Amino acid sequence: MSKMNEWVAGASDDDVVDMINHGDPMIMGAIWSALSENMDRMIRIHQRGVGMRIVNVANSKEYKAFEAHEKMLPDDFKAEFVPTVEPPKIGSLVNGTYLCIDNEDAAFPICLANDKIRPVFNARLEQHYWAPTQAQAQGRV
Repeated sequence: MSKMNEWVAGASDDDVVDMINHGDPMIMGAIWSALSENMDRMIRIHQRGVGMRIVNVANSKEYKAFEAHEKMLPDDFKAEFVPTVEPPKIGSLVNGTYLCIDNEDAAFPICLANDKIRPVFNARLEQHYWAPTQAQAQGRV
C-alpha cells in the first residue's frame, strides 16, 4: 500500500476534501486514484462539492502536459511521489506554503493552512526523463 493510499484510508472525509480543494494538481490526482479503491467513499467525497475542482484540474494545461509526458514513458520511468524522509522543522514552511505545527509524520505533517489545521502531503514529485537510444528512435528495437 502506497503512502498516499495509507493516508487516504486513515484521513477523514473533511481532510480528503481539503487536500483536493487546496492541494497540488498532481497530489489531487493521486488522492482521487487512491479513493478509487473504495467506490462508496469516492461517491461520498464527490458529493461534497469537489467535482468542479476535479474537472478544472483534469482540463488544466499543467495536468494534460503531465499526462502526455507520462504516456510516452516506459513504465519504469513514470513519475513517483517521493515522501520526505526528514520531518520538517516545526515553524518552517512545508511545500513553501503551509506552516508546520506538528512533524510526527514526515510525509503528513500537521500544518496551519488557510486558517485551518490539517495534514499536508509533504512530498515532491520525482519525474524521470527518458530519451530513446538511437536504435529505438529508428524503430529497430
